Amino acid sequence: MTKIYCILMASGKARRFGENKLLYKINGQPMINFAVNAASSDEIAGRLIVTVHEQVKELMSAAGIPCALHTFPDRNQAIRFGIENLESSINQDDGILFMPCDQPGLTRETVSAMCRQFKTDPKRIVRLHDGERPGAPVVFPSSLMKELKELPPKCGGSYVIKAHPELVSYYYTKDPRELIDIDTVEDLHKLSQNHPPLQRPRKSHTA
Repeated sequence: MTKIYCILMASGKARRFGENKLLYKINGQPMINFAVNAASSDEIAGRLIVTVHEQVKELMSAAGIPCALHTFPDRNQAIRFGIENLESSINQDDGILFMPCDQPGLTRETVSAMCRQFKTDPKRIVRLHDGERPGAPVVFPSSLMKELKELPPKCGGSYVIKAHPELVSYYYTKDPRELIDIDTVEDLHKLSQNHPPLQRPRKSHTA
């Protein structure tokens, strides 16, 4: 039976935002809670937050969310660290979902649909797409786990995607807000322009 394990990437420095954006409150909830809520899909067998931030670890641990703290400076190292913390549970035909924690528009329904799509063909990569551009999150087959652990310095999962275009499939969302990543305070306005407010995460997934 195919299982999917989620690694939530929460190690960005947020220099352009001016403060730790993952703790910035949107509709009364820290931004990271939206990612945790999206990753609470029943389609996900396990999840792990990978972070360099002590405050994020404290917040998530208090909410009962597994969290691994590290001091690696580069994205490729954080990816390897996350996989190493989960790989004892990952079997052939399983998937690894890499999810950013700065896309508060991402929904649990979309994550669930991506997981179901992956399970129909667990040898393919499933990537979110809004009809104009691809983005994150991405589900990788376990067969690519070695390549993900051996990424060149400063590279992310897109390096593996580009190396295997024949394996890539897309899940298309109708809401472009799902792919908006928050790098600046101004980016928050994009989430509300011509759209209703974002739904608050479920209380069971907040701290």
